[in-house]
Amino acid sequence: MDEERTLSTIKKILLEKNVSDPFKVAREILFLYNIAAKGMSYNEDILISCVEKVLSKNDNMEDYKENEEINYYRKAANIKLEPNIVKLRRKSVSGKRANINENDIQFYDKDSQTFAMLYNILEKSLLFQFLNPKQRRKFVWCMAPLTVENNVNLINQDDEGDKMYFVEDGEFDIYKDGEVVGKVCNGAVFGEVALLYNVPRTATVRSVRISKVWFITQGCYMALKIVDEMKKRDFLEKRLGEMKELKFKDKKTFLKVVNGSKRVFFREGTRIEIKKDYFLLVTDDGVINDKKGVAKVCVGDFIELDGLVAVSEIEGFLVPSSFT
Repeated sequence: MDEERTLSTIKKILLEKNVSDPFKVAREILFLYNIAAKGMSYNEDILISCVEKVLSKNDNMEDYKENEEINYYRKAANIKLEPNIVKLRRKSVSGKRANINENDIQFYDKDSQTFAMLYNILEKSLLFQFLNPKQRRKFVWCMAPLTVENNVNLINQDDEGDKMYFVEDGEFDIYKDGEVVGKVCNGAVFGEVALLYNVPRTATVRSVRISKVWFITQGCYMALKIVDEMKKRDFLEKRLGEMKELKFKDKKTFLKVVNGSKRVFFREGTRIEIKKDYFLLVTDDGVINDKKGVAKVCVGDFIELDGLVAVSEIEGFLVPSSFT
């Protein structure tokens, strides 16, 4: 499907460039690409141009209507400019937060076998490869079950989508403009773009037998992702403000350190690598091995020594210790 090729290309580029917040950047790229390539099949030249534009733009408002190259693509695709699609802003971390409804976050019971099966499917999805294992587990708990009868359209081309689907046991035909262009079956994932942005479905997906699928909604995905980011951000600001060892000369310097901090995750048994002039601020309880023996680390602890081993999963922020 076109959306799979689009996400695959975006993922490859963002990983190569080691983008610090790939989720947000990918969403901006998809926003722009769906304006520039609306009505066209997958076009890598347009996609690459959109990626370059998003990666190169600064934090100020950028008016894409005034951009000659993007206007060229719009004209080539016979795209009518919508009045509400004028500017794309990279939100400041200190700006007003999005209105996220935590009620959209719902969890559904699953036995251990079903959970493991869904986790393995989700782990292969391009969209979720930017997340750490702990975040992925939360999304698995949010997946809801659905039984689809035979010869039923689960997705209709051109409808606005808000769900991503995971096939546990089933088979579906993919139609584009009325013609079968592919099939999906057990272990397949489709509809990823609907979690990132409200764009029309690119194909119809119809069951060819009674099928069992799981789905996650856009509202739940966005709420879970953003609420998690907001809570971690709040914790980072609060803990840094409490640490008397750190002396910030002014608010601007404090925010510079906060914005320069990067979320990290170390799997069980891996080496905890801490860059020079950084320290690790722990955000969840865990266990490490510092060669002297096994030691517990708690929420709010900070680690400066490099080369420790994570006995359990360790999550935290790499915080710059140099404020110049």
